[in-house]
Amino acid sequence: MRVLWERDGLGVSELGERLHLDSGTLTPLLKRLEQSGLLRRGRAADDERRVELRLTPAGRTLRERAGTLPVRMARLTGCSSDELARLRRKLVRLRDAIDAASAADAATAAPPRPTAGSTSRCRRRESWAARAAPAPTQSSSSPPATRRASSAR
Repeated sequence: MRVLWERDGLGVSELGERLHLDSGTLTPLLKRLEQSGLLRRGRAADDERRVELRLTPAGRTLRERAGTLPVRMARLTGCSSDELARLRRKLVRLRDAIDAASAADAATAAPPRPTAGSTSRCRRRESWAARAAPAPTQSSSSPPATRRASSAR
């Protein structure tokens, strides 16, 4: 809600980026806020693919009621403002490190398995792999004369 109070009309994807949440996590939260009457979701006029979030009057009123909440929460921690600032910086560094590690893992992950609609590509890969594979060799259990005779052909 605090992000929406700062900028009403934000898109769902932009909100997710600001909060570092994916759509699978964000969508149920937004549905509950909408059911509670605090915001409305709707398609953007200029791009129907984009879903915008608009505060309702109840959502704007909640801002006034929650105005002192951050200060009260900070007091409850028993930490000084300097300690809280250091903690926040450490948490941001930790989040950034996790994001970077996740991106690196995703970049080195195996390619996705083919789906039912991609069988022709799969067959092409299999035929390429068969052509690129070395020719099978005779087993060592064959008699030497047979191996020589077959290799002379």
